[in-house]
Amino acid sequence: MRSSRIIFAAMACLVAASVFLWSAGRSKGKGGRYEFPFLRSAKKGDTAAREAAARDWVERFNAGIKDEKQYRALVLEMRDFDAVQMKAAIKALMEDSEADLSQRMFIARLLLSILSGTDPDGTVRFFENDLAGKGDAQIRASLFGGILDGISERDPAKAAGYFKSHNDLWADAGERNRAAQELLYGPASIDPGRALGMIGKMGDVDPVKSVRTAFSSRPIELGLIREFVAKQSGSMSDGLLRGGFGLYGEQMVGQSFSAAVAQIDSAHLSAEEMLAVARGVSGQDRTGDIRPGREMNGEQIPVDYAKWLGWLENHLPAEEYSDGAARMAEQWAKQDPNAAENWINSLPDGGSKLATITAFVNASATVDPDRATRLVMSLPEADRGNLLSVIQKAAAGE
Repeated sequence: MRSSRIIFAAMACLVAASVFLWSAGRSKGKGGRYEFPFLRSAKKGDTAAREAAARDWVERFNAGIKDEKQYRALVLEMRDFDAVQMKAAIKALMEDSEADLSQRMFIARLLLSILSGTDPDGTVRFFENDLAGKGDAQIRASLFGGILDGISERDPAKAAGYFKSHNDLWADAGERNRAAQELLYGPASIDPGRALGMIGKMGDVDPVKSVRTAFSSRPIELGLIREFVAKQSGSMSDGLLRGGFGLYGEQMVGQSFSAAVAQIDSAHLSAEEMLAVARGVSGQDRTGDIRPGREMNGEQIPVDYAKWLGWLENHLPAEEYSDGAARMAEQWAKQDPNAAENWINSLPDGGSKLATITAFVNASATVDPDRATRLVMSLPEADRGNLLSVIQKAAAGE
């Protein structure tokens, strides 16, 4: 399902760009507006004639879908559809056909997005009434996502409300959360505050992932996070705090250690906020590798893992430190395995060292099995067995 939505989104961007470029350079007809001949006469007719013209377009689209030149020409014709023709074309595209399903659904989604940008409520009613029972669950969820995209450009709050009232289109929680993040990206790219304002109105979505999406392309604004945390309650408030202040912690790791700590200290964090920042520094919700920042001259800022690990020891609860240190050591092992190995060897025997070596083995068993084996052999014999097995399986390609 995820892959199909990516395809739809990618195709939408390509076609939208081609339509825009074509439109900017096209010659205009009478009255400054160009109309294709087959639509020009239809627009003078009644609703039935306009619908028939749109269905004719779909027949030609289905027939010419494999011909790139004809495909582009047909898509350009589509730009002159009015609302009546768009709806007729959508219904025709939903009918059984031997033509490529993904391309037909992409066009249907694009038309729904255009319709919902000017008539959000009417487009939702059209989806609920005229498209009822059309397509499987995956297709219906994708098409409704197109409607929400169109609405969110002008009215993010309304888009969030419709997402909540149609949560059942995504029966799987994972798919629903992925759809939520996709919906948030557009408003977030304009203003993180617009995306944050949507999260609490979207129903059953993951607040941690959602707030991370809201600030996916910008530094965290702690004041804005605090404002929205205060407006929520329960798990939503907790999730916004964890996601927002945790992402702030992640962003700090990419800066100079001394500058980052000074910034954290000047933020006047509450105990709860500081704990969320520390968990973020440790990578509690990080989905990729640590990304070092850059100086003004463009040079990369090295991550001072040893200092950050010392900082974590003072800011994470004792019962969380082992796992947090292990996550950071795993990142260190990818960037500077020699330094990471030396630091791990300096640890006293115990749960923290075992957890850290386990993380190191998971990160390095395939690319550096000798180093991973050396570290495992520094553990008490009773703790070695499972880890040595991991290394052996990695060497065997399992």
